[in-house]
Amino acid sequence: MEIETQRSKIGEQIQMVEINHNSFAVEVRNGNVCVNLTKMAKPFEKRVETWLKTREARNYLDALSVTLKSVTTDLVKVTRGGKSELQGTWAYDYRIAMRFAQWLFPHDLLFNSFIISFNSWIRSSFSLRRSEIATAVV
Repeated sequence: MEIETQRSKIGEQIQMVEINHNSFAVEVRNGNVCVNLTKMAKPFEKRVETWLKTREARNYLDALSVTLKSVTTDLVKVTRGGKSELQGTWAYDYRIAMRFAQWLFPHDLLFNSFIISFNSWIRSSFSLRRSEIATAVV
């Protein structure tokens, strides 16, 4: 299975990431990767709301909110209106997107390929940001 990760800028901070020919929007904000779950789910013809209603999702979001000392409603937000890339349900912590991907992908091989590609994208994104900051400081 061939995995490709591509980046293209939509706005100042929103980028489209393509993995396995499926594109979804991400944003690096405050040192974290925010992910458009609606765009992730679209190729699988699944709805984010269905996942959010599962016990596993509710328990995970509750545990993460305690760990981050944040309320659950700050971790997952719905955006309506504006650019289509910005619309949908957004996870404001990349770990939620990873958990969501487990539900989306019916086979372990697809899930593992996605996780490997997405982790690579995250690492390269943060490496680029660090080098941009270092260049700006010099």
